[in-house]
Amino acid sequence: MNLFSEFPQHTLEDWLNVITKDLKGKPLESLLWNIENGLTIAPWATEVQAPHEPSALPLSRANLFHTTQQGWQAIQPVNLAEEGTFSRIREDMEADIHAFLLFSPNPEISDYMQAMREIPVDKNAVHIQYPELSVDFFSALFNFLGESGQKSTNLTGTFTSSLQPSQASTIAAIIQKNTLTLPYLKTLGINLEEYSWSIVLQLAAGFAQAVDWVEILKKEGLDSKTVFHQYAFTFPSGGSFFAEVAKLRAFRKGFGRIAEIYGVKDCSPFLMAGTSSLNLAHYDAYTNILRITTEVMSGIMGGANGVIASPFTQNIKETNAFSHRVSRNIHHLLKHESYLDKVADAAGGAYYIEALTQTLAEKSWEMFQEIERQGGFWAVKESGWLNEKITLYKNAARTDTDKRKKVFIGVNQYPDTGEVLEKETLSAETVFMEFEAIRKKTENYTLKQGKRPSVHLLTFGDIGMRNARALFCRNLIGCGGFEITEGEEIAGSPVAVVLCSSDETYFTEGMQHIQQCRASFPGIPLYLAGKPENMETLGVDGNLYAGISSIQFLSAFQIATGIH
Repeated sequence: MNLFSEFPQHTLEDWLNVITKDLKGKPLESLLWNIENGLTIAPWATEVQAPHEPSALPLSRANLFHTTQQGWQAIQPVNLAEEGTFSRIREDMEADIHAFLLFSPNPEISDYMQAMREIPVDKNAVHIQYPELSVDFFSALFNFLGESGQKSTNLTGTFTSSLQPSQASTIAAIIQKNTLTLPYLKTLGINLEEYSWSIVLQLAAGFAQAVDWVEILKKEGLDSKTVFHQYAFTFPSGGSFFAEVAKLRAFRKGFGRIAEIYGVKDCSPFLMAGTSSLNLAHYDAYTNILRITTEVMSGIMGGANGVIASPFTQNIKETNAFSHRVSRNIHHLLKHESYLDKVADAAGGAYYIEALTQTLAEKSWEMFQEIERQGGFWAVKESGWLNEKITLYKNAARTDTDKRKKVFIGVNQYPDTGEVLEKETLSAETVFMEFEAIRKKTENYTLKQGKRPSVHLLTFGDIGMRNARALFCRNLIGCGGFEITEGEEIAGSPVAVVLCSSDETYFTEGMQHIQQCRASFPGIPLYLAGKPENMETLGVDGNLYAGISSIQFLSAFQIATGIH
């Protein structure tokens, strides 16, 4: 019995007609979502556009390689340079965390071996980030396992490094040896964080590196199957939730396609999704917890074998016990309270995700082919083509953030204007670093003057327009770290006044307010909210409106209000 036989089947055209009717004259194009520069997708999809084909998406969640553990590896990052690292590892294992990512800003082999003493390899996975694929490192690792009475065949995990073609013979020798001595350690770990600014570029760079390394290592005597089974990829997980889910699914499709071309079947790389530092804010830092949670969710739903939840204080200060525990408990919450470990491909069959997966697969494959036409990954890296692409996407992302098309709560929208940053300097490159630099400049001025500069929003006239424009001004000027007052009477001693009303009212009642402000507060700048015609006749010093460059306005506003 077919429960849906009584319901008529609808075509895509039928759905578009309904959508067009609901839009009441607005074009369909107004609904398109610009994921990144040059990549848009419609917010509708049907089964015809996005058929679900599980066989086309090789998905393996065998997280320990020689087991069938359900769900994803909750990977806890361990900075070996921080104090209290080893006690935290023990706490993590007691709290049911059994996968660790070891890294250090000043890597010493002895530090890694010391950390390994805390991690029994028969019950835990170990992922290692190290600058280079080093014979000395693997010799020390193998010797350590033997001396500590642990079987090397129990060690599961990945080794990620900065792979260089000049090391080809060394890399081949290490893989040949590790295939026998450390069979469940993926040696060819590739980190795609450098390409965080673009999802399509991440995918294309991953495909291109996979092909290049097969070709390079074949010349050193390795067969394709051996190389493919050594791959592990670490993807940065950004804030575009649906796109991040689709990204990992698209990568598996593309990687499977490449493997088939080389005659390799039943090969699935180990995929790690790591929360991105590009959108971890210095200000309003607790919002980082929410960002990290959605990024972990997208990694899980995208089918990552392992997911890394960085501490929400990563860009602010060293990890403390609280931020470490929060990152750990994000995994627990999504597993034990949300049950995301119960389904391997939670997004499978959702038309929108399937359509987005297909779009990303096609776009990234096109860019991958472009890379291959230019000689492959290393050729375009040396030629500067990759850096040009990164710059292009970086500028586009920062422009969207500047225009506040891309919203970051607490940074370029809805700021907590009273917050003070504990850290003296801003330490990390982020999408919104210009906003935070402006905010920090105002804060430094506040510390010198002993008082935060105040801006008054003078509201009058039509209640709808004045409230809407006051909200806009409060959010934008607040992002510069200014204290905001609001009302029909000017409060205190503001460093600037912004008139908030309708365009028409500015030329009637507004003229009176401008004259009163000039008389009562000589020397302070006056601004308008909006962009009325013939504004120059009002004699104000500037205006702010939707679509304005926030960075340019706030920088000029600081100068106008005496903040240097």
